[in-house]
Amino acid sequence: MRFDHAILAVQDLQAARADFHELGFTSTYGGQHRGGLTHNALIALADGSYLELMAPTDPAHLTARPGEGYLFVFQRGEGFAGYALHTQDLEAAVSEMRRRGVLVGEPATGGRRREDGRDLGWRMATLPPGMSPFLLEDVTPRELRVPARPEATTHANGALGAAGLVVLVADLAAVLQRRGEGPYRLSLRVGPGKQAGLLDPAKTHGGEVELVGVG
Repeated sequence: MRFDHAILAVQDLQAARADFHELGFTSTYGGQHRGGLTHNALIALADGSYLELMAPTDPAHLTARPGEGYLFVFQRGEGFAGYALHTQDLEAAVSEMRRRGVLVGEPATGGRRREDGRDLGWRMATLPPGMSPFLLEDVTPRELRVPARPEATTHANGALGAAGLVVLVADLAAVLQRRGEGPYRLSLRVGPGKQAGLLDPAKTHGGEVELVGVG
């Protein structure tokens, strides 16, 4: 298994995309998830990983249909809501984790429709109580889900790929009360000559994102 992507829950997708654009990122609209309650944009990286910006398609869904579909990720407001590990064989991965004593939920299906009308699908299994992490297997070709074109994976700030993910566990009280256990900070590699450092928290919608230089 390998790191696939981190999910950042945002209230307004267009506003979040604009903020991340100001930070030097290129984003690609991903489409609506099955059921039409949420949609996303992907900040795709050259190493194949990505940051997913997920938002409700209508803010009214958050009060009228709480918990349906993926709306549960917004229960604690904006911020990191989970991360995915990619596997080529979900059944085998689930069996192995259970053999090692890890509690893993039953595999379920998911998908979304892209702006061009193409449907894509996946299977996933979560580790309760949330999505940190969840295991993900593509049903349709991965290239339908993850943009790999240079124009999608080239970023003005020089971001190249995932360098690390800090995950909170029990007893970092102040943050845990707000978001619960799960991702806290995503580190992204940048190329030589690009500025490193923690990005403006006013623009990253509740999730810490930092750029780190390569040696």
